[in-house]
Amino acid sequence: MERHFSKPSLSRLWWVGLLVLFLLSRFRPTVRRTLLVAAAGFLGMVLETILILYYQVKHGVLYQDIGLLLMSFMAGLAAGAAIVNRLMVRPAGGGQSSRWCGFGLLSGFCLLCWHLQAEIAMSLSIGLVHTSLLLLAAGALVAGIFADAGLREVKDHENVISTLYAADLVGGCLGSLLGSLILIPLAGMDVTAQAMLLFAALSLVLA
Repeated sequence: MERHFSKPSLSRLWWVGLLVLFLLSRFRPTVRRTLLVAAAGFLGMVLETILILYYQVKHGVLYQDIGLLLMSFMAGLAAGAAIVNRLMVRPAGGGQSSRWCGFGLLSGFCLLCWHLQAEIAMSLSIGLVHTSLLLLAAGALVAGIFADAGLREVKDHENVISTLYAADLVGGCLGSLLGSLILIPLAGMDVTAQAMLLFAALSLVLA
């Protein structure tokens, strides 16, 4: 007798499988580090897509201010990498002093996702400055996690940087494809933001 799985059942199975994968990666530091960076790249790209689309929908424009919005995300990348690098290489504590850095950055993703889905659910109109600040924060979190993964408990940084960079790009590519072609068109921006909140919460296991 055939069994048919409902969409909610498949969704729960997907999240449970993802959690198991993240938990198992705890036993392999290299895999854990790679998945962490990929998850950050995925989250960053989906949130960037949601923020830009939501801004365009609320203001009835397609390309207006797009350069400033993209610049905000890139500026966040630069700022996040610089800040975390400075924290990690402090002579007073070195990498061990920022042991909770990854957890804090992923918690920041959770807060950002929660804030974004709340604004979309209430259909609030966010301006250019507000959107730019959220994009700045998203970029800073992505780069901060990348820097943390590449520096914390790593003796030979040259051996891990290429793998982490590839993971970041793969995560970003998946985020761009799934976010713009599947998640947002089929589920909507609010549900997608909620899904990213859950994904960020599960990713705390990787910190």
